[in-house]
Parts: sequence; structure tokens; C-alpha cells
Amino acid sequence: MARCSGKSRSARRLCNAGRGRRTRRDPGRDRIVAFQGTENPSWTRIEDDALLFAEKPVPISVERDGKRLDLSITPSNLTISGQSMGVLDMEADAATEPVVVGILDTSLPAAKDGVQVGDWIKAVNGINITNVRKMQSVVTDSKGQPLTLSIDRKGQQLTVTTHAEQRGDRFLIGIGFDPSLLAKREAVGLGGAAAFALDQNLRILRLTGVALGQVSTGERSARDTLSGPIGIGQMIVKTVFAGGFLGLLPLLMAISLTLGVMNLLPIPMLDGGQIMVLGIEKVLSWFGKTLSLVARERIQLTGLGIVLLLMVTTIFFDVSRLFAK
Repeated sequence: MARCSGKSRSARRLCNAGRGRRTRRDPGRDRIVAFQGTENPSWTRIEDDALLFAEKPVPISVERDGKRLDLSITPSNLTISGQSMGVLDMEADAATEPVVVGILDTSLPAAKDGVQVGDWIKAVNGINITNVRKMQSVVTDSKGQPLTLSIDRKGQQLTVTTHAEQRGDRFLIGIGFDPSLLAKREAVGLGGAAAFALDQNLRILRLTGVALGQVSTGERSARDTLSGPIGIGQMIVKTVFAGGFLGLLPLLMAISLTLGVMNLLPIPMLDGGQIMVLGIEKVLSWFGKTLSLVARERIQLTGLGIVLLLMVTTIFFDVSRLFAK
């Protein structure tokens, strides 16, 4: 069940469509039955698709009062470390859940004022925080005014005063949430772990494929999509500082899988290029021919040029993002 709670124009349209009056305080309960062409998507799938369609209308179908409504919503654009992503100004109906800090943006106030990963935020300015949506609402309403956080840190009750900074049309204190940090972990066995790993890998592969497809068609900027060694290094450092080395593991998994996919592209010098050349040789062998040594050298030199050009381009993107800050 998804509940509209955002302040953006697109989120308000979603909340108000087909209903006489609906305020942010009484957002209603729309059940999302289709998003970007996917029927009955999970909330993770919805968030993943929104990442790739910042400031672009996305078709969405909701079930309201037993009726299906076909609407559209435009994810807001959020830029972090030079990387653009789409975010929805609404959250899944979480009812009551612990609001636990899972990641910190060191460039924003919360980390500077003493908030730590694993902190359980119980109240803000005396207002009980029952879920992430409530926390986001209170931070947005503060408009940069002081925020007094009542925190449970490993059983110790603390108070931290911070404030929100405006980034675009959003007010942020630099906190990402992960209620699973307080959840008890259950053993799933080798089969369960393998199934989860396969699901996560397929998820990353799908996002990578869609993003590269958008770059090739001009729908997405290559500068906002590709990162070189400098950009990857920045992400690793920020992740370690925010979530420790344990928080680094998912990022390393994503980087490893993405590099594996890139390595399979049909570019000479890469494994995918070698597979392509072997395929060409196999086809030529059917006609009693083979690739000459000169042809092989030219193919390798072409591949080397493409790889070097890609490296220079990604490093240029990394440097340009540094100077754009």
C-alpha cells in the first residue's frame, strides 16, 4: 500500500486526482498497481525505476476506492556527488517503524553535529517520530530552523541539535534511514542467501542496462551516469565514513558486477571483444578463411583506442564534477 505524502507538484497531482480535496495531513491510501509498465511492482522496483527518470513523467496506475486510475508522476531530481537521480515525493505506507540512521552525508549538518550511523531517532522538537515519512515531513517543515533530535544510541538517551540545509527545493539534514539495523537477523541457509544474491545482481544488471540504454539514446546525460577512478574513489571514501566497512560491501558488489558487465561489451581488448573476434573467426572458418595478423593488430589497436578514450572521458567527467561543486 502506498501513501502520497509529498509536497512536489507531481505528488500533489497524484494525491488529488479523482478526489475533491485531499491535504498532506490526510494523504489517503492509494495502492499502486502499475508503475512504468510493470504490473503489481514492489516498492523497491518503484524506487529503482524512479531513480532513472528524474524530472520525466512516468505512467502510474493506482487503485482508489475500488477503481483503477491511470495517472503520471514526475520524480524530483536529486544530485549527490555530481550524480543525478530521481526520487519520489511519497513513501510506502510504513505505519510504525523505527527511524534508524543508516547512512550520513558528511557535507550536510547531521554528521557535523554528531549524529552517528545506528542512532534511533525517537523525537524531533518534541514530536514523536513514528516512521521515515514523519521524519522527512518534520525536517521539511523546519525550513532550516534548529532541530532538536532525541536519540537512542545503543540504549543511551542523547539530544543532538542540528538544522536542515536547502538543496534545490528540498530541505535536508543528510541522513539516510535503515530500520533493518534494529531488526534481528535470521539465518536463511545457503539456498536463501544464493537466491537473495541472485535477486540483487539481477536488480543491478537491470538498472545498469536501462541507464546505459538511456545514455545511448540521449535520454540521460553520460556525465551524470558514468564515473571513472576518481568518482569511484570518492564514493568508496564517503561510504566508509558513513557506514563503515560493512556498509562498503554492497557498493563493492555493485562496482564488481558493473565492471563485469562492461568487460563483456564487444570492444576489442576486453573479454567481450575477444569473444566477438573468436566468433568472427569461426564464421570465416566455414568459408575456409581466417583473420590475418594485420587485421588482428588493427582490431586490437582500435580496441585500445576505445578503452583509452573511455578512460579519459570518465576522468574528465569526474574532474568536471569536482569543479562544479
